[in-house]
Amino acid sequence: MMLQVERVVGSNIVLARSHQNTKEYVLIGKGLGFAFKGESTVQADDPRIEKRFRLEDREEWGQAQELMKDLDPNVIDISDRIIRLITDQFPGKLNDKIYLALPSHIQFTLYRIRNGMEILNPFLMETKLSFPKEFEIASEAAAMIGEAFGVEVPEDEAGFLTYHVYSSVNHVPVGQLVKVSNVISKLQSIIEEEGGVRFEQGSLSQARLMIHLRFSMERLYQQPMTAPTFAQYVQNEYPLKGQGFTPQVQTGDQVAVGQTLIEFDLNAIASAGYPVITPVIVANAAEQPWESHPESLMLPVATLPAAGILQGLGLLNYEKDIPLGPVIGGFLNQYVAPFLNEGAGAIFGNLALIFAIGVAIGLAGDAVAALSALIAYMVLIRILGAVPGVFGYIPDDVKLDTGVLGGIFAGLLAAYMYKKYHNIKLPDWLGFFSGKRFVPMVTAGSMLVLAILIGMVWSPIQDAIGAFGTWIVGFGGVGSMVFMIANRLLIPLGLHHVLNSIAWFQIGDYTNAAGEVVHGDLTRFFNGDPTAGMFMSGFFPIMMFALPAAALALIHTARPEKRKMVASIFIGAAVASFLTGITEPLEFSFMFAAPLLYVVHAILTGAAALIMYLLNVKLGFAFSAGLIDYLVNMKLSTNPLLMIPVGLAFAVVYYFLFRFMIVKFNLKTPGREDDADDADVPTDASAVAAASADTKAGKVLAGIGGTNNIESIDACITRLRLVVRDDKAINDQALKQLGASGIMRLGGGAVQVIFGTQSEILKDEIKKLM
Repeated sequence: MMLQVERVVGSNIVLARSHQNTKEYVLIGKGLGFAFKGESTVQADDPRIEKRFRLEDREEWGQAQELMKDLDPNVIDISDRIIRLITDQFPGKLNDKIYLALPSHIQFTLYRIRNGMEILNPFLMETKLSFPKEFEIASEAAAMIGEAFGVEVPEDEAGFLTYHVYSSVNHVPVGQLVKVSNVISKLQSIIEEEGGVRFEQGSLSQARLMIHLRFSMERLYQQPMTAPTFAQYVQNEYPLKGQGFTPQVQTGDQVAVGQTLIEFDLNAIASAGYPVITPVIVANAAEQPWESHPESLMLPVATLPAAGILQGLGLLNYEKDIPLGPVIGGFLNQYVAPFLNEGAGAIFGNLALIFAIGVAIGLAGDAVAALSALIAYMVLIRILGAVPGVFGYIPDDVKLDTGVLGGIFAGLLAAYMYKKYHNIKLPDWLGFFSGKRFVPMVTAGSMLVLAILIGMVWSPIQDAIGAFGTWIVGFGGVGSMVFMIANRLLIPLGLHHVLNSIAWFQIGDYTNAAGEVVHGDLTRFFNGDPTAGMFMSGFFPIMMFALPAAALALIHTARPEKRKMVASIFIGAAVASFLTGITEPLEFSFMFAAPLLYVVHAILTGAAALIMYLLNVKLGFAFSAGLIDYLVNMKLSTNPLLMIPVGLAFAVVYYFLFRFMIVKFNLKTPGREDDADDADVPTDASAVAAASADTKAGKVLAGIGGTNNIESIDACITRLRLVVRDDKAINDQALKQLGASGIMRLGGGAVQVIFGTQSEILKDEIKKLM
């Protein structure tokens, strides 16, 4: 991006304007003014530019122009030194406004001192108590100003400088800080007058009051708070290695406003030589409402590939299918294959129980929740078995079967009870059952009541689900097509897992050779139902052939200078799609950049399902529709070889249609996008260094705003799932350069970053760095 030099301000600052997008920028770098003097243009990625930030509107540009006209170059230099001092103490990205606000403030301060004007700060004591570390930096900055200009800077001015330090680090407007200080001062006066008490200046009581009031005010001003969390505050201010502090919550716990986080011993802190400022015993977060987490279904689903491989290998005839001869083949058929089949049956036969435990762990992340889910599911099954004999309106021969839905419900109930009661304190005589030990008991008791209620109404629901399955199967290829289109369109929301669970584990019934009734397209397929596979077959030609062809079209339509970079991303993604059926890295690369293309892709996926149905091709998978599942499960399939010509035909359609639409409509697919405003903004060096920049995980952590920006982090098969304090702090371009194929902002701080199969590993590595 080329920038037009508008004005050289001092030795280190230049004002510039972009030819491309007409945005205005402030460029900062040592000796930059001398380097660019006499030059009319400069490249935005010039290595001499150390900092660059964009002015948001015309008013800011005008203010910057007016300010820079009269600024003393020496003031700009001392401001730059102070900013470096701040970044040394607080690694991370500072508020860009500091580069204008600080020199303006210093110049006005020097004017007042030189003209004998007294500087009085009515909030000095409150500032010292509220921001001890920032005040220490501000005092050093005041000394630097005094030495540079030969003046004596009073302590009151250090108090005002403290606001600029805090504002730059925590992205809180200085005006807001002053307003809060004024309100706190008035509140203290009211408390003293109405309560008939007097706070001694600098006392422990006053410090407690100041901290409580300031945190409360800031919480009202902005959600979520940008001030450090209490845990971070303790770590920064009291490096006592845990001495004097007793945690009341564990990592990963969801906390509510007002909940005690840590109990502490003031005497122990004071005896260690640290200033005693009472920490706020209120969670630095709003209470999160109970919400659905579709990704929690991925943990139990992850067990299916193992079952599918065991089933596929167990069904092979090693004498005929793989001609190993009567000795080796016969041995494998008699002594190995039966055990492989039984191993697969152990998983497929207990899917509901696996879902119960998996959902509980996925939502609560604790073994106690998993145990509670196991107990809840066992209670549910026994109660449902007894209900027909108790309530006369339900025939005795009816078998109530909630299938996988019952397991999911048990997992949800256990996770909810765990989060609600795992910290409960009972009377001393019941103390043994306090805390986590209470969770299995309350879960079992709750399920006892709920299971009776479910049993009373489940018979018609069970019949309705069966009727719905018969109805949608009766639509044949059209029903399959509608399912496939809905599946693809729900991927951006992450809700396709819910739809898949119903189709693959609930719709349709089949009685296997052992006389057991199994439910769902996937389960029926692996139990030998020749009619199963209509909700899976259509994925194979798309994932194995069509999407890799689309990847080739994306590479060929990228700009020549970016084609190599695009190819390095999409070749790996295409291979992953062909072999394993993991498609999200490919789909997310054009899902938001070219929504029209994604809608066409969804419709074509439905068309593939319709064609496979009309050709009577029945395929299934335990993981996804890739080559591995195709080969392993071929023994169970119907007309599997017909999938190959269908896939090749769709590959041709996808390649030429994608290429035509991208060029015709000038779609901004990867490698064709305009240079974004921040496309060449480098990753913040200090943030990367703080997060072990030599690792990819460290760079990803820096790209999502650093540790302080993360509320929670999790992952499914292809996505990092984050809750962040400020989604604007996420550097999309930096993440894409690290291999992310898409970044989704879902609102409320929820963000998903698509890294493909690396996501789970990245999550674990990032957690180690946090």
